[in-house]
Amino acid sequence: QEQAAIVSIPDSILLNTRTIPKSFKEKYSGLNSVQCLTLYLARNCPYSQGIKLITTEPDSFFGPYLDSLPKGFPDVPLTWALKAVLGDLDGVFCDDDKAIFLLEDRHEVYDLNQGQNRPEDFSRFMSQSTAKACDKVTLRFIKDWKALAACFRGDSLIITVAELLWAWLVGKSCVWYDLGCENHCDNITLAPVIDMANHTIQSDVTLIVTPQTLTMFSSHPRGLFKSPKSQQLISSSLKSSETSSSKGEICFKKDQEIRFSYGPHGNSTLLAEYGFVVLDETNPWDFIDITDSIEILFEKIGEDGNIKREMLQNLNYWGEYTVQCNPVNPSHRVLVALRLLHTPLKREAQWLDHAGGNTDDMGSQTECLVSKSLKEIFEDIEEQLVQTSKSFDYKSTSDSNLISKFAFDCLSKIVKDEMNAVRSFLNDHM
Repeated sequence: QEQAAIVSIPDSILLNTRTIPKSFKEKYSGLNSVQCLTLYLARNCPYSQGIKLITTEPDSFFGPYLDSLPKGFPDVPLTWALKAVLGDLDGVFCDDDKAIFLLEDRHEVYDLNQGQNRPEDFSRFMSQSTAKACDKVTLRFIKDWKALAACFRGDSLIITVAELLWAWLVGKSCVWYDLGCENHCDNITLAPVIDMANHTIQSDVTLIVTPQTLTMFSSHPRGLFKSPKSQQLISSSLKSSETSSSKGEICFKKDQEIRFSYGPHGNSTLLAEYGFVVLDETNPWDFIDITDSIEILFEKIGEDGNIKREMLQNLNYWGEYTVQCNPVNPSHRVLVALRLLHTPLKREAQWLDHAGGNTDDMGSQTECLVSKSLKEIFEDIEEQLVQTSKSFDYKSTSDSNLISKFAFDCLSKIVKDEMNAVRSFLNDHM
């Protein structure tokens, strides 16, 4: 029924920096929550393709939970990247500085901003938005691996890259949980049972943190809940008009799968972070990243472009330029940037007025130039997507060995959906 508790997980069996052994936390106190959990999970990884190499005894308390986790994440692009660069991950150890350097060097030398394919070349199956999303994940992994490298060297820990990757990707299923950490990003936990729930685009299912539990409700419950640490309210009571239906209405039937939303994520983000996309319906959160295209436009106008870039940076409007796909709609950031691009510096005050929200646009002439720039950007993206779609007809044996059919379906879905959005925009601006 509505507002019913589906499952409650006691604080004591949540896996986070508060419930792992105190001696472990103290020994590695310099790590953030993601790094600490990654190291803990890697040391207790129940899966290994060869001889178990970790020299410490596994944690018996969380052992059954760890045994229930997936053995691997073959459809996450980060897995492909590491295998393509390092080969057999069970044969590479985390204290190998050369392995870190090789991964980092390959990433930097073949920067997608330069329009080149990586040596592993699977990026040819990706739209630019997907490639950038995967880049961000790879960079986060490299950063955390480098932070953990000192632990591996100084503690005689023998952990393979396969185990590190498994641990890091398991940690990505963490949910927010108030541990009282000053850094908001450190307030995370793994939650047995709850983290097995699959993603859906929209769901009333809600996770509520109480002082003793993490509880999954069928819909947002009425009532007040306090943070376990700060005792501040973390969710307020809802009026009846704000709930999807009246209390007592059935929202799940017998044998129906219970899913909840991981967040407002487009398919490029879902693939990069979790290794899947929404295949069977339109994802309302899909977007196309046009950051590189817009930044190039500013580079082309020389010194004026540098000045305008600084103006955008000062107001936090530089970068992160996206266009929503369903329906096709450039973000406010895109419009603010392009309006400045086409505004003479002598009209700086007028643009600042617009950026501050006091005016809707910069006049009809500027709006026409903005529309023209967007059309040219979309024409370039259409050409890139056409080339990307052709790549699926020329998959090699090594491609198929690295990337599963399901993953290829995910990649193809993203390219097709972005193509539909681009062509919809171009048809409307002929």
